Amino acid sequence: KRVMTGVMDSYLEGEKYDKFLSTNLAKNLADVIKERMKDQGFSGRYKYVCMVSLGQKNDQGISVTSRCIWNTETDSSASATFEKGDLFAVATLYALYHE
Repeated sequence: KRVMTGVMDSYLEGEKYDKFLSTNLAKNLADVIKERMKDQGFSGRYKYVCMVSLGQKNDQGISVTSRCIWNTETDSSASATFEKGDLFAVATLYALYHE
């Protein structure tokens, strides 16, 4: 969670929501988060899946959910959020152990 929060804080600070740029920004954030997780020194057997959603705060609601089948002993997930001005972001990282 710390890695995701740090990446979102550094990349999104001062940004405003832009519907034309948000897709590429979300992809870039997901790539950076995955690379930073790989740099944390965990086993190379882990595969990471990162999902980032960006949106504009405009008095609306959002519901994000996911489901997967995994090994509860080795696999894990974490989520982090960012909110400032008219922009919000939700990042979820899945760490899946691959034998």
